[in-house]
Amino acid sequence: MLTKEILNSHPATTLKKEISKTNIKGYSKLKKGELVELMMKNKERFSHIKKKGEETKEEPKKRKKRKYSYFQKKKNQKNQLKRKQNQRQRN
Repeated sequence: MLTKEILNSHPATTLKKEISKTNIKGYSKLKKGELVELMMKNKERFSHIKKKGEETKEEPKKRKKRKYSYFQKKKNQKNQLKRKQNQRQRN
């Protein structure tokens, strides 16, 4: 259930983004308290909002592989070749 406490836990920018998803007009210059009042008048449109910090916990995001620039790739390739050559010389 949507309450003022839940809405007040979010920054004004988040509230504005949520309002923008609806067809409500004239919200852009409102202050946070006014945004909360507007959203409370239209509770049915914002029932999906949860208290900040209590959102559904998703699995931690996997790190993306680092994308190297062209020059970094070339440098890494040269280093790999040097390592292979050094290993061959040791053997």
